[in-house]
Amino acid sequence: MGRDSGEPSVRPPEITPGSSESRPTKSRRSIGLRERMEGMLRIITGWAIAVIMAIGAAGCSPQGQAPTERSEAPRKGTEGPPIIYVVNYPLWYLTSRIVGEHAKVVLPPESGSDPAFWRPTETHVQAYQNADLILLWGADYAKWVQNVTLPYSRVIDTGKPIRDRYIFEQEMVTHSHGDSGEHSHGAVVFTSWLDFELLLQQAREIADRLMERYPQHARPYGENFRGLEADLLAIDQQFNDAIPESLKEPVFASHPVYQYLARRYGLKLTNFHWEPGEAVEESEWAKFDELMEEQPARWMLWEGSPEASVASRLREAGVTPIVILTVGGIPESGDFLTIMQENAARLRTAFHQ
Repeated sequence: MGRDSGEPSVRPPEITPGSSESRPTKSRRSIGLRERMEGMLRIITGWAIAVIMAIGAAGCSPQGQAPTERSEAPRKGTEGPPIIYVVNYPLWYLTSRIVGEHAKVVLPPESGSDPAFWRPTETHVQAYQNADLILLWGADYAKWVQNVTLPYSRVIDTGKPIRDRYIFEQEMVTHSHGDSGEHSHGAVVFTSWLDFELLLQQAREIADRLMERYPQHARPYGENFRGLEADLLAIDQQFNDAIPESLKEPVFASHPVYQYLARRYGLKLTNFHWEPGEAVEESEWAKFDELMEEQPARWMLWEGSPEASVASRLREAGVTPIVILTVGGIPESGDFLTIMQENAARLRTAFHQ
C-alpha cells in the first residue's frame, strides 16, 4: 500500500466510447486560428459575390433596354421636356417655333456669330452627346461634327430632303475673320436658309422627325409648324416683291454667302472676299475697278456694315452697300423672322429707287 501524500486524489473522468470527449482534442490556439481563417474566408466570399453582382448590374440596361455600344453619361433630358441641341441659329429658330414649350432647344452662345467655323470645347461636345436629340443642318455645316463621336441614333440631318438642291462652289479661298480662325469657302455652300422655299422644306423635315420621335406632342408640333409655314411663305413673297423680275444688272456681294438668295430670286451675283468693318487692300480695289469696267454694278450686299472709308469709296464709284444679315449665329437683337423682314425691306428700298 503506498504512502498517503496528503494531497487529494484526482480520479480521471470516465470516457464513454463514441462520446465527444473520446475524440482527439486540439489546443485552444489551434481552435482560435481555425475560427479566424473561417471568418476571413466568409468575408472574402462576401466581397466576391458583391463584385460579381455589381458587374452583372453594370452589364444590364435599365427597364430591359438593350445596352448601348458605348458607355454614356446620363442625358439631361431623361426627365422633363426633351433637350435638343442644334448647330446654328436658323435651326434653333425653326425647331423652337415647332416644339414650343414641349422641348428645350439649345445652341451654345459660345458658338458666336458664325457657328459654321466654331471649335467647341470638350465640355460642349459632351453636352451634345448627352442631349436627347441632336439636329444637324447638313451641307457640311459645322465641320467639327466630323471629328467627334455623336450617338448616331439621336442625330438627325435635317438637310437630307434638299441635298439635290445644294450649290457647289469650285473656288476655294482661305482667309479668316472674327474669332473663328482661318477657314475656306468652297465645296458645298451651306447658307441654304436664304432660299425660303428650301427653308420651308427643311422645317417640314424637322417637324416630321420630331413628331415621329415624340408622338405624344404630334398635335402641338403640327399646329406650330403650320404657323411657321405661313410666316416663311410670307417672307418668301416679301423677297419676291423686293427684287424685281426685270432686274438684269449685276449685283456684287462682299462675301460668297448669298448664292441661294441669288438663285431663288434671280440675282446676277459676283462675289468678293471683303469683311465688314475692315479695310480693303488696294489689290482688291484694283479687281473691283476691273469688274466695274466689265460689268458695272450699282449695289453690293454685305453681311454687316462696311468700314466707313470702304462705304465711302463704294458710293463714289456709284455702288450702294446693302446690309443683308445672314444670321447664322445668335443675333444681338430681334429674331430670324424680324431680321429677314428687315433684309427684304432694305432690298426693296435699294432696288425700287
